[in-house]
Amino acid sequence: MPVSRPGGIVRNGGNNVAIDAEMSELLKNALTAQVLNQLLARKYGGLEKAISLRV
Repeated sequence: MPVSRPGGIVRNGGNNVAIDAEMSELLKNALTAQVLNQLLARKYGGLEKAISLRV
């Protein structure tokens, strides 16, 4: 969902989306996804190692 500021500047075409706020949200989401991917990789890596040692 676009981040818009009430009473913000309305650009051509009626757009009042705040680019700086959008970029901040995008960065936050990208960092969250990266951290979660790393945690899952560690978890599954540990499971893979445990399974391979039992076989």
